[in-house]
Order: sequence, then structure tokens, then C-alpha cells
Amino acid sequence: MLPLLGPQRFFTLYGLAVFLGGLVWFTVNYWTKTPGLLIGASAGVMGIFVAFAMHMPNQPMRVLIFLIIPVDTTPWTLLKVLLIFDSVGLLINELELFGSMIMPIAHSAHLGGMFGGWVFVKFILNKDFTIGTPDIKPPRWFVSDKTKKAKIGKFKINFTNRKELQKEVDRILDKINKEGFGALSEEERSTLDKAKELLNR
Repeated sequence: MLPLLGPQRFFTLYGLAVFLGGLVWFTVNYWTKTPGLLIGASAGVMGIFVAFAMHMPNQPMRVLIFLIIPVDTTPWTLLKVLLIFDSVGLLINELELFGSMIMPIAHSAHLGGMFGGWVFVKFILNKDFTIGTPDIKPPRWFVSDKTKKAKIGKFKINFTNRKELQKEVDRILDKINKEGFGALSEEERSTLDKAKELLNR
């Protein structure tokens, strides 16, 4: 996310997520009987992951459960799992609805960090102040001016011809090296995704 956002926006995202994570944790735990101490940077990590999931929701990724068990998933699916896990953890651990705390995890800070990541992408980057479901397409700040003004060419790639496909992929990669990933059209990005699957067979 650092090369994608740039240092200033990256640390703004991180700082906002940490701040809101700490604020939510303080608000939740201020009313509890057991005093606590909040240590860690997980709220910032959660905020960064939310921004990543909103940008590339269907990007294939592999997660190591307990650092051992590999699980193939997507950022959007993993985000849903984390939301459920931390919401349940908030009720059980921090609010202690079913007894005493089981694990000392700051679930409220995680949820606050996730909220910070969503706020950053939707309101600060995209300047989208409408009420509705979040747009999981590449945000406007990611698309370069060249892409916005570019005319969509009508051409077809023969995906059955491996040499022709490899030649087109090389052309797209050269374009990325010269102009950056944001200069690619939607068709070129789609070609890369399809080519990745075919060329790896």
C-alpha cells in the first residue's frame, strides 16, 4: 500500500486508523470495571488492510492460520471474517456479556481501525459523501489522468495463442514500468488477470 498511496497518504491512513482505534477502545473500556492498558499497532494494520480490501477486493491471497495452515481467500472475504471475529470478540471479551474476559485482545481497537480505513478511503481519498454501500472498484485517486482521458481501443487478444498473449503481457508490463500501474485501462488490467492464470498453467 505504501507505493500505491505514497508516504504522506499512507501515514495519514495509518495515523487515522490508530487514532480512531484508540478512541473506540477508550470509549468502550471506560465504562468497564476492569482497568486496562492498550499496547500495539493492530488498529493501524486493520485500517491499512481495509483500504487494501476496498481497492483490490478480489485479489487472490494466501493466509497462514496460526502461521501454519495455508488458506486461499480474497481480501473482501477475509475482511468479512475479521469483522465477525472482532464483533463477537467485543461482546465476549471486552463487554463481558457472558462472563469474564477470555483473551486480552483489543477487539474494539481493531473495529475502530477498520472504521478509520473505511473513512479514509471513502471520504478523504474518494471525497464520496454519499450514503450507500462502499464502491469496491479502484478508487478515483488510483486512476491516472492519462487513463481517464485515454480512448478505449477495440482490439481482441487471442488467449489461445501463448506467444501472442505473452507479447501483449510484455507490452503491458513495459507500460507499467514507464507510466505506472495507474495508467492501465480496465481492458489491460483484465488482460493481465486472465494471462496470469493461463501462463501459470
